[in-house]
Amino acid sequence: MPGCRAVVSAPGISDLATSVRQSDEWGRVTTRIRMGWQHIGFRLYRGNVLLLSPTSLDLEEQ
Repeated sequence: MPGCRAVVSAPGISDLATSVRQSDEWGRVTTRIRMGWQHIGFRLYRGNVLLLSPTSLDLEEQ
């Protein structure tokens, strides 16, 4: 979109009704999702928040 300066994502599991959140599986799944977003150009900003600049050359190369 013209004028867009940043895209933000907080990857994780959206179905919080399951017991996955309290297990070790939660961290493993969240890490794999985050790695996928980082593969297309998102960069870790803070905590579990990822940031992408739409003008990033990483995004164009992916």
